[in-house]
Amino acid sequence: MHSDQETPTVEVRVCDNVDAPAITVSDDGPGISEMDQQILLEGKETDQLYHGSGLGLWLVYLIVEESGGNVTISENEPCGSIVTLQLFDR
Repeated sequence: MHSDQETPTVEVRVCDNVDAPAITVSDDGPGISEMDQQILLEGKETDQLYHGSGLGLWLVYLIVEESGGNVTISENEPCGSIVTLQLFDR
């Protein structure tokens, strides 16, 4: 786990919506950098100096998108990130 908190917190929620179930993961860490978020939106690094910090979230994003779902990222106040995976019925 990557966190700058003495006692990190992670919350996982599952929304059992019949049309589009969703999984939401929230934490109180340092958040996902703008660069990492942009790489997810563009789907690739732009050069050797502008690249993601790891493969984990990118791999989740790729699998969910290829499965017909989507991934959204937002800020968790006062700190951290909220990542939502939504899956649609094909």
